[in-house]
Amino acid sequence: MQRLLLLLWFIAAPALAHDGAYAGRDEALRAIDSAEPERRADAIRWIASHGTPDDAPVLQAHLTDASVEVREVAEAGLWQLWSHSG
Repeated sequence: MQRLLLLLWFIAAPALAHDGAYAGRDEALRAIDSAEPERRADAIRWIASHGTPDDAPVLQAHLTDASVEVREVAEAGLWQLWSHSG
């Protein structure tokens, strides 16, 4: 149930967030290494929404993040990223 809620939240999050939180991929990549878990999670969401399957290693690196939220967002982000491949 928790995973289902997380997946639903992850799908809805981009609609709730203001689009253009990052000017581009480079800015999101800088934020993904932030000391703040919320910023890391936001950057992961941006990359998952706007990235390509080539960005998978960036998200995979956060599957072992110190923050539970970041790990969960990274996992859901990988699924979203992979779904872009068609």
